[in-house]
Amino acid sequence: MKRHTLIYLLSAMLVLLAGCDVWDGPTRTVLYYAVKSNLGSDIERNIRDMESVATKSNIKGDLLVFTSDAKGNSVLYRIVPGRNGGKNRQEVASFTGRSGVDPRTLSDVIVTAIDRFPADSYGLVFSSHGTSWLPEDVKNMQRVFGEENGVWMDICEMAEAIPDNTFEFIMFDACSMGSIECAYEFRNDCWHYISSPSEILTTGFPYSRILPELFNPEVNYGLVAATFNDYYKNNAYPYADISVVDCGHLDALAVAARRLTGDAGDTALYAVSTDSLQMLSSLSGSPTDLYDFEETYLRMATDDAACEEFSSCVRRAVPVALHTGQHYCGRNGLVVPIERFCGLSVYPMRENLTRLNIEYRKFGWYKAAIAPQ
Repeated sequence: MKRHTLIYLLSAMLVLLAGCDVWDGPTRTVLYYAVKSNLGSDIERNIRDMESVATKSNIKGDLLVFTSDAKGNSVLYRIVPGRNGGKNRQEVASFTGRSGVDPRTLSDVIVTAIDRFPADSYGLVFSSHGTSWLPEDVKNMQRVFGEENGVWMDICEMAEAIPDNTFEFIMFDACSMGSIECAYEFRNDCWHYISSPSEILTTGFPYSRILPELFNPEVNYGLVAATFNDYYKNNAYPYADISVVDCGHLDALAVAARRLTGDAGDTALYAVSTDSLQMLSSLSGSPTDLYDFEETYLRMATDDAACEEFSSCVRRAVPVALHTGQHYCGRNGLVVPIERFCGLSVYPMRENLTRLNIEYRKFGWYKAAIAPQ
């Protein structure tokens, strides 16, 4: 009798212990969408970093990973959480032969993820190459993310492939995606936009340190950014910056920006001198650098009240903006000091870049804040 009682007690304890791993609060499905390009080993290292902390207590929902490469090896899988991390990759769907830079693939992957793993909220992480809104191939004027066999994903088409009001956050582990033009383009797809306006080193984000926070019902975005920033501060190459955009304030920011551009439109930006402007991105092959958004637009200000309103709107739209004091520029391999940093970059339209300006005028930010009315 005593033996049976002991067995029952042990069984009850095991059930209770197992229950400690079961999350009964709000759930989140996080999709990591990676186009490997020539970053395959770095992306695989990042995935293993995620797996190392994919415990049942950290993953409050489901962690999904989509990867594609130039050979058409495209697959969506789930990292199965365990007591000591995620050890198994469970295939969810094969997208063999389909390119990760095709917006239709992106759309289908998102639909599959949401359909198979419904949750109270969703997060989306992109990992690959990025060029902000700027074209990688100036001849074809593509605004790009990722790269496979010389083909890139157009930023505007990418934003359209993502269903509106779906994601709690979109995070870009890709260079130079922290521009006002990109943030504004994705504003209807997510509530928070996490990115860097400068180049991100190939080590990427410290996923083992930030992944658990990304699954919290109320993400502490300041903590996510600070963890990224501190990681690079203590890195052998301490070059990084990061920002978090509250997308709900971007339309008001566009209104405040228009008060600065006024009726002058393009001409107002043409008149801005880039001398001594804080440069935040200088990509190889780019016809122009990208500069600190706030500083650039304040150079158009002629009204103190409009200036104060604009800066106030910037603070509300970008509540988190951190940097290590310097960033890296791939164009010339230089390390550039960061003295002014609002968290976002911008293209200061140049009158001589006629073809580039034609493409720029297609963007939502241009239409909302610059285009003559």
